[in-house]
Amino acid sequence: RVGGDTLVKAPLGVLWFGGPGNQDILPRHGHGPSPPVVDGRCIVEGMDMLRAIDVYTGRLLWAAKLPGLGQLYDNTAHQAGANGIGSNYVSLPEGVFVAHGDRAVRLDPATGKELQTYRLPAFANESKSPRWAFINVEGDYLIGAASPLPAKDTKRKKGDFSGLEASKRVCILNWRTGEVIAQIHAEHAYRHNGIILGGGRLYLLDRTDKDPTGVLSITGTRGSVYGSIAAHDLKSGKELWKNPKGTFGTFLSYSSAHDILLESGLVTRDTLRDEAKGIRALNAKDGQVMWNKPAYTGPALVRGDWVLKTENRGNGGTACNIQTGEEINVPD
Repeated sequence: RVGGDTLVKAPLGVLWFGGPGNQDILPRHGHGPSPPVVDGRCIVEGMDMLRAIDVYTGRLLWAAKLPGLGQLYDNTAHQAGANGIGSNYVSLPEGVFVAHGDRAVRLDPATGKELQTYRLPAFANESKSPRWAFINVEGDYLIGAASPLPAKDTKRKKGDFSGLEASKRVCILNWRTGEVIAQIHAEHAYRHNGIILGGGRLYLLDRTDKDPTGVLSITGTRGSVYGSIAAHDLKSGKELWKNPKGTFGTFLSYSSAHDILLESGLVTRDTLRDEAKGIRALNAKDGQVMWNKPAYTGPALVRGDWVLKTENRGNGGTACNIQTGEEINVPD
């Protein structure tokens, strides 16, 4: 994601040094979620806890105990971590929303105290709420995803899957009331990096690497994926459109300025082994393909009229026009 911050500008300098130590913070190569800043507070995930630091002074403001939090990212083997699973918390002025086992909680950003708890409906033939595998927030809407498959909470090697990169169901909730507005079931599985919000819509990338004969293919080559991209109305969950043709990616991004949806792979270092090359743009209103560039390399990151893309698995970058897909050259 390309941030929209307009306050931070060069030249930059050290504002403070020190603060709480890193003893309880996640290891670098486990690729935990990047700490966001909201209302002057930097929200940092650690082992079994979440804490807030004053971004101006480095002072510890609060630490909330959440047993088991951070376990998925506690790995030093260059695993994909949040690059594949996604973040397990979202920080907003109204609350810090945390996926925590079979529930999600809303914490007070000022104190870290628990304000609300949310649970997803049980799957058919199950008596208890499933594990909350994905979380996002847009306006009054809380998006939660759950998978009935057990997660693999073991030490993983580079490129390995954890079992929490995709979910079989996505739910839309009103976070103020806790009401479940809609439940949307996948034909295959909703890849978490392909669950995004924008323009009053929920976009879902439903995909599998299994061909109709049941033979598993994780070569990452274009055309080895079966699936679709669909848009749903956030207020009701109603499907607005669905495009089942040409699905190849694992990653969606959205331009609010142009109402364009971009499909790509996350082809950078320390990501999952099935990430594929290619970028294509869809009209977010109807799902029609605007342009398609199989040779481009994602992730496709939106910056105004540009799409920022990578080369050679993250070593260097290029850009193209978001409306046409044509390469952009600037004086160096």
